[in-house]
Amino acid sequence: MRRSILALLVLTLALAAAPPAQAQGLAPYYLEITDGLRYKGVTVTSSVGTSGFFGVSVARGTGFVASRYSRRGRVQLLFDPMPGDMIFVHQQTPTPLAQFRWDGTPFLAEACQGDRALRGAASGMKVERAGTFTFLPGRYAPRNEESGRISTGAGGVFTSTLESPLRAGQLVYAVASGFFPNLFVRAAVEQRLAATCTDKSAPVGRVLVPSAVRRSALLERGLRSRVRIDEAGRVLVRLYAIRSSGRGRSAQTRGTLISTTRRTLRSAGTATVRSKVNRRGRRTVRAATRIEVRVTATDRAGNSRRLATKRIRLRR
Repeated sequence: MRRSILALLVLTLALAAAPPAQAQGLAPYYLEITDGLRYKGVTVTSSVGTSGFFGVSVARGTGFVASRYSRRGRVQLLFDPMPGDMIFVHQQTPTPLAQFRWDGTPFLAEACQGDRALRGAASGMKVERAGTFTFLPGRYAPRNEESGRISTGAGGVFTSTLESPLRAGQLVYAVASGFFPNLFVRAAVEQRLAATCTDKSAPVGRVLVPSAVRRSALLERGLRSRVRIDEAGRVLVRLYAIRSSGRGRSAQTRGTLISTTRRTLRSAGTATVRSKVNRRGRRTVRAATRIEVRVTATDRAGNSRRLATKRIRLRR
């Protein structure tokens, strides 16, 4: 009886001391790829018996460019892999124990000061976290780390939304992981924050105008439009007089330009734009049945977007 209890106790202690991957029946090898400012390389940890001797090699094209062996269940290869490289876990046998083609992800798109979101991609893997931190020279541990709220779209594209805007002196990072045959892969990227970025996105906003106005009020005071945009830029408001063709409601003649108004916003927000009818357009308005409002916003980088095209009914 005592022998049975002792054997059960030894078995329980052995299972508790076993690596989590082996105990849970998961991938027997842990592959870590790091592409950062402090460390670059490949690390493989074995969680199953491989006769205490295994290695990791990186193949590029038709040949191997780096290899290393170890008898301690852990191989650290101080070599920076490139997208498309094959990473092999192997013993001194022709058949590898595991293999993985690195596609260079995760990677981060251009991150700029003042942004509240990090964007990137991690094809085939799940993004665990992505955020920012500060790093003091001579210390390994990061400070003031903030991991954003992750949302993933099609093709592995992800966005990490931060609570505070990015500041000078910060670093940005992303970590992704996934299960592959005989491998649990975790890849991390770390890069500096860009001071300035090329703005390629057009302004986004909304326009509020009345559904109907009196013809006399339009001629006397003009039209007031409420325009809201999410960044500094210029707003262009054009008014067109629409005259019915007499062939049904959908059949209308081409609009005549009767007003052009520009307004500059030094920051994101809402502005009221008053558009007055020009002299040539006053006669056209008297015969028109509707007014069409076209609002376009352009940011400081020159990106433009049509915010709205709305028609307003003219009343007597």
